[in-house]
Formats: sequence, structure tokens, C-alpha cells
Amino acid sequence: MNSKIKYQIYKNLSLIRKTQEELIERYHPADQMRCPMHFCIGQELMPAVLGTLMIKEDSIFTHHRSHGYYIAKKGSINEMIAEFYGKASGTTGGLAGSQELTSPKINFYSGAILSGAFAISLGDAFEKIYNKKKGITFSVIGDGGMEEGIVFETLNMASKMKLPILFICENNLYSTHTPLNERTLEKKPSNRAKSFNMETTYFEDNDPDKLFNLLNKVIKKSSIYRN
Repeated sequence: MNSKIKYQIYKNLSLIRKTQEELIERYHPADQMRCPMHFCIGQELMPAVLGTLMIKEDSIFTHHRSHGYYIAKKGSINEMIAEFYGKASGTTGGLAGSQELTSPKINFYSGAILSGAFAISLGDAFEKIYNKKKGITFSVIGDGGMEEGIVFETLNMASKMKLPILFICENNLYSTHTPLNERTLEKKPSNRAKSFNMETTYFEDNDPDKLFNLLNKVIKKSSIYRN
């Protein structure tokens, strides 16, 4: 990884963290942002690194804790915050708020329905192949969402159709207030994807260099969809 990429990762990390801290400070007690809000403090590394590897044509679908990925996709922070305030200048005219933060012009989508965006990413990836478009699809989910039935249908179809999707599961060991060991015997959500003959990797580290090298290696395998 060269110094330019390292600088960009640090910039992404810092921008995501500072934005979250500022939003937290303003969210309460002012109560002017009229929408539920889920922050991503502590989970900045993945979007910060991924942001250095995504190209404009790539799409990303995330869960409701999505601010970091929106920022990493180079979304306008002014438009994002305007969206939270319900303003017409927001990403979707102030109609969606935080949990459904969406910006089609940068191919960014999120959703509050558990695992919903995960499934929708299938259609996006298929459309890229069908219309011979450039880019790949990134789909982000939490460990709680990995227990939804629609996830298994999504993984099966993505594998069967050989779609250009990189599925990312952020395992923070909790689904709302319920710890992982009280919900399932399988401690690594990535193991569930193996049954669909999908290549999987389990990453447990805070080293941006290692994460960059891993993601870069995986994304390069999909380079055919970026030419």
C-alpha cells in the first residue's frame, strides 16, 4: 500500500468518526433531526478501507448503520445531514432520513428492513451483467441479519448465477441486545456461505494494511467487471 492510499484511509477514518461525533452531539437534546439514527462509531475501518477501492460505477447496499459507507462512497455530507433534517436539499429530498439513506447518483443504498438491502443487491448485480455495465456490487450486513431466511436465498442465487457481488458481514457479536452465543452455535457467519460453494474469508483485525490487501485481492478477482 502506497502513502497516498494510507493517507486516504486515514482521511476516511477521521472523517467518518468526526461526522458521527458531531451528529451525536446535535441529535439530542435538540431533536431537530426527525428520524431514527444508528451511528457507526467503532466500525469505521471497513468503509474507510473499502472507500479507497471502490470506483464510481460500483454499487453498495448496506444496513441501517450506513453513514460510514455513504461517506466512503464520496457522498455529500451536506446532503446527508440535510436529509436527516428532512430538507428538500437532502439526498432524497428529506423523505428517507438516516435508516433509508440513499443516493442513486453515487450508487449508494441502505435500508432499515433487516437483510432487505442484502437481497436487493442481487438485482443490481444481475442488471450489471445483463446490460453489460461496468462495476461490481458490494452488499453489507450485520451478524444478526445473517440469520434471516432471505439471506440464504440470496447467497444461493448469487452463487448459482455467478453474480459480481462482494458480501460483507460486520460481526459485532450482537443483534440489538442479544449476544451471538445466545442466538446460534455457529460463531463465524462466514461459514454459512461455504455451503453455497462461495469463497469466504474471516477477518478479525484492526490493521488497515491487512484489510486493504485482503479486499484488494478479492476485488481484483472481479476485475473483468470493471473493464
